[in-house]
Amino acid sequence: MPPVPGSYNWTQITEMGDGVANRMSREALILVGGLPDTESDATFDYRDGLDSPTAEAVGEIEREVGRSLEFRGVDAGRGAGYLGIAVEVLESIAKVGGASAAVIRAARLVKWAYHKIAERSGRRPMISLGAAEYLAMADVIDRVGSTPRVLGSGDMSSQSSDRAFTGGDAFFVVLATESGLHHYHVSAYGEVFFIGNSPPIRGHWDDPPPYWAGGDGDED
Repeated sequence: MPPVPGSYNWTQITEMGDGVANRMSREALILVGGLPDTESDATFDYRDGLDSPTAEAVGEIEREVGRSLEFRGVDAGRGAGYLGIAVEVLESIAKVGGASAAVIRAARLVKWAYHKIAERSGRRPMISLGAAEYLAMADVIDRVGSTPRVLGSGDMSSQSSDRAFTGGDAFFVVLATESGLHHYHVSAYGEVFFIGNSPPIRGHWDDPPPYWAGGDGDED
């Protein structure tokens, strides 16, 4: 089942009651700017916080999707943190639909939008967990031609429920297809690293795997 809009991965539940978007959100959020210290979330037009190249990238994405993108205030940085601006480049997958073609379109759109913002700004932007999931899904689609589903994901660095967008963070994403599981490490800056494959999860009714003397599960 697709996630409910605004919900969070079961692996990283985070309370959020002030309306500030969280880096662990399942929505595809990309950090695109920062609010000046003198401005407040309630009075500042988020688009005014974008530099010209990033604003151009956002405009291109909006023309591609045929709608205005939603901006969110986010916590960014640790220690001397600041209020940043994230853009949701995709409506929740729950709205897009669970069909294979829709998932493929969604993953490829997030990947395209991420690279468009990175290309225009000249730097990799920080992303949410949801964006990391889509970037990993796009890699599976391009690599093996199968439509994946998210089996699990979360905070790879600390296993904490830290809400802030910070460059030192990393996510893990495990995707499932008919052929097996696909394991990924995605940095907070959207760098996608394919770690490897493993067999599908066995059903509880399946026979146990054979034991290979001296082995740890690897039969080679």
